[in-house]
Amino acid sequence: MASSNKLRDRYERLLINPTPRVPICLVLDASSSMNIIVEGEVKELDHTFELEGCKVRAVEGGITRMNKLNEGVTNLVKDLLASAEAKDSGELCIVSFADDVKIELDFGPLDDSLKNFTLETRGDRTCIGKAVQIAMGLLQRRKQEYTGRVSYYQPWLIIITDGQAHDLDECREIGRRIREDVSNKKLVCIPVGITADADQTALGFFAENGVPLKLGVDRLKEFFRLVSQTVVQVSNSLPGTVNINVEDLMKPGKFPAGDWNKFQNPAN
Repeated sequence: MASSNKLRDRYERLLINPTPRVPICLVLDASSSMNIIVEGEVKELDHTFELEGCKVRAVEGGITRMNKLNEGVTNLVKDLLASAEAKDSGELCIVSFADDVKIELDFGPLDDSLKNFTLETRGDRTCIGKAVQIAMGLLQRRKQEYTGRVSYYQPWLIIITDGQAHDLDECREIGRRIREDVSNKKLVCIPVGITADADQTALGFFAENGVPLKLGVDRLKEFFRLVSQTVVQVSNSLPGTVNINVEDLMKPGKFPAGDWNKFQNPAN
């Protein structure tokens, strides 16, 4: 009964707000390597711990990769809420991965509570493929819920990692489906490596041209700002009139919302 009521509530929300939707799914690395400090002053402590098989000295202070990622996601939410069109159109889903996969946030309307979203690190492994499989399932379910109730724009799938995939076969398998959907204009997929060590092979399975975006972790805020600006621009159009692919995003002037081709440079 509880499941039935929850589904009914999801349908009713769509009918209450019939604005065409832009579903955005973030698939985010939550492995322990995201705790690596990238800037700021730190103080060494008198104990060590294991980090992905290596013994490291514990410290306090500083800003980590995860801090930067959380800042970017927070700014994405704030920017979308600040737009009258995107606030009603945008729907956010967040899936995290490490040793396991967690649905941190299911699809639903944006609200102020999401401004406080914080992803915590856990585990040493990087199960990208499994996370993307789950994310694609959530996107498919949401599109089915839209059918006959509201129209929708191309869904967005953004995958971000700093490490090496522990499930390369799963990445390869789901990657075939993603590239097909991207080719048929059914999906916008942006795989992103935020360090030079990020798995270009695994991420490449999710890119139509086999080449993922590369950017330093310090550019995550800028990246998410451009995502929000582009989504706002799309939400001001009629569904079906703007079809996005990453290659078009990289063409200067193609999308006035911002200069996407700045992210073609290798990660720092």
